[in-house]
Amino acid sequence: NIVQQFKKELVQSRMLMVEGKLQIEGDVIHVIISRCYNITKMLSHLHSSNEEVKLPAFPTSDAVSHPKMPEKKQSAWRFLWRSQDIRKKLLITLGILMLFRLAANVPVPGINRDALASFFEAQGGTFIDFLNLLSGGTIRNFSLLAMGVYPYITAQIILQLLVPIIPALQQRMQEDQREGRKWMEKWTYYLAVPMAMLSAIGQINIFNSLASTKIIDFGFSADLWLPSLTILLVMTAGTMFAIWLGELISEYGIRGQGLSLIIFAGIVSQIPHNIRTLWLDEQNRWVLIIAML
Repeated sequence: NIVQQFKKELVQSRMLMVEGKLQIEGDVIHVIISRCYNITKMLSHLHSSNEEVKLPAFPTSDAVSHPKMPEKKQSAWRFLWRSQDIRKKLLITLGILMLFRLAANVPVPGINRDALASFFEAQGGTFIDFLNLLSGGTIRNFSLLAMGVYPYITAQIILQLLVPIIPALQQRMQEDQREGRKWMEKWTYYLAVPMAMLSAIGQINIFNSLASTKIIDFGFSADLWLPSLTILLVMTAGTMFAIWLGELISEYGIRGQGLSLIIFAGIVSQIPHNIRTLWLDEQNRWVLIIAML
């Protein structure tokens, strides 16, 4: 058997020379092999220059017939932490989110905390609780960040709606998309400031109208205009601070996800409180747990 006789040459060679006879029957050509030679070393002589040729590591037939089992893949989460660049971005993101949560507990000056606590006890399970969830608990504290980054999102939506309506804006965006995006970002920041002030006025008036006792003294009368202006400036600055933190995350942390992570961190921070509230509700506890599952 020719295969058994010359198995070594057939398995190890990358260039093979054979001796034998040709049999031609019509269009069919048969090669009857009598001897095989391993001439792999002669491959280097086929190169036109005098440089040494490094042959690629092609698998031999023995390796193909007895393949090695693939190595077990490492966890992607372990790779995320081992990569120095990704680890740095994750740590920066976590640090900024911790700073955001720290600022979320700083209340607005002049707040009546007893009236605020009574208001939330009376409004339990209503739309106010849902707003508090979206704000990451900042409304319950009436924090500097009580409006979050939502004024910025509102300004962004307004400008996106105005672009197709106003021909000059649409032409600016189409002529140079890069410059158009820069213009859009700049004016979104500018528009976010008055939107934050309007949101602060609306939020304060809504809370004062729903509460039995005034949560915060606010108005533009002779004796209240200076404290009210201070409250407006502080809440607007808090919103712009949250937007700035989101931009820092997008630039130095997880790219392009800053504002989304700010909102996500606020919602996630309320999960322990919501679970505790759910567990303390003995009457509806199991019904709500089954509904969640």
